[in-house]
Amino acid sequence: MITGESMPVHKGVGHEVIGGTINGKGSITIRTTRIGQDTVLAKVIRLVEEAQFTKAPVQRLADRVAGVFVPIVILISICAFFVWFFFGPDPKITNALLSFVSVLIIACPCALGLATPTAIMVATGVGARRGILIKNAEALELTNKTKYVLFDKTGTLTEGTIMLSDVIPLNKVSEKDLLDVAFNLERQSEHPFSDAIRNRAAELNLEPHAVEGFEAIIGKGIKGRISEKNYFVGNVALYEDQGSPLDEGVKEKYQDKERVGASPVLVWGNEGIMGILAFSDKVREESQAVVSELKNMGVHPVMITGDSMEGAKRISERVGIDQYFSRVLPDKKAKS
Repeated sequence: MITGESMPVHKGVGHEVIGGTINGKGSITIRTTRIGQDTVLAKVIRLVEEAQFTKAPVQRLADRVAGVFVPIVILISICAFFVWFFFGPDPKITNALLSFVSVLIIACPCALGLATPTAIMVATGVGARRGILIKNAEALELTNKTKYVLFDKTGTLTEGTIMLSDVIPLNKVSEKDLLDVAFNLERQSEHPFSDAIRNRAAELNLEPHAVEGFEAIIGKGIKGRISEKNYFVGNVALYEDQGSPLDEGVKEKYQDKERVGASPVLVWGNEGIMGILAFSDKVREESQAVVSELKNMGVHPVMITGDSMEGAKRISERVGIDQYFSRVLPDKKAKS
């Protein structure tokens, strides 16, 4: 929620966790180190509140001009009233009041005092409806001088949903058989990867089978029996826990997926490794076009994310962004 990680992050003893995020499996005991106004969420709220009370430079100028111009207009209106009252035709009081009001309404700089904040309010409202939150009025006024556009990754350039990006069958196992095992084990699980596998299984019309002895091994994977055969879906650590080292060729394919920012898992059974499944965050269809259009306008796009270096690199390459920063918390992104 806070760091921008699109994938679940394994936490162990001594690791920092953030309030408002979700504990996937098991129970944890935490020590609270910051409360109230010192929490990350409170800092984010404070940044938003401060932005709401800012004025654009043009609005401050308009306020200064109006502060001088309005008293002058009122003085002229009063003079017009008395001129018409003492020297004008009958009915004197009516003509004097009409002259006073006419000068006041026509000459008073309403546009200076009202049009600028109204325009800013409308612009920020339209932007919000389109998913664009404007930090302050000054930022809105200076957008025509923009040289850089900074993108967050998760939920901006990507959809923020996990998808099954690669299916790599091994040892003459078919893709369907590989997914069939993974689907039947994962449908017992609450892990975020299970939704991605269920979606792919629905596309292939895979049939569910009875799973016995299902067990989730925290931080490593899952296991269970299908048709009296043991199957596992998990990481390299879980595989090596079974007593045999991972083949170097398979390990290289597994690490290749890690290097491009994906989250791979192994699928194996009694007969050995069946294949590798890789999960990643889905890039928005329009992201590449937006980045390309910004470059054509002479604007340099930059990506800032709390995600890992590998994940940041993979997404930046896919959408065409040359510069990126990874592992950046929300309150540090402006300083990057």
